[in-house]
Amino acid sequence: MTGPASHFVRSFVGIQRLLPAARDSNSRWQVGRTVIDLALKRGIFADGSEELTPVTSDVPPLIPLAPVACFLLIKPSRWEQLSLATVNAYAAAPQVVRLVNH
Repeated sequence: MTGPASHFVRSFVGIQRLLPAARDSNSRWQVGRTVIDLALKRGIFADGSEELTPVTSDVPPLIPLAPVACFLLIKPSRWEQLSLATVNAYAAAPQVVRLVNH
């Protein structure tokens, strides 16, 4: 293949793959498998790069990913609690929405 289409970049956000793994399976095994696939860059992670937490030789990018992975490995059924907490932390407050809409 030649031209612009041959120069695509495959990327992913690991946390966004861990949440559906927990939601869809409610299984520690499936969450663990997703963590392993992510760490080994296999399966859907093959030939891709992490956007949010690119792990190179530094530890800081693991800071958001590791607690999420551990939380979901311990109790996959709490994926929704984690997801809602994240949305609530970053969503615009109703006052901001009203200000922007006026």
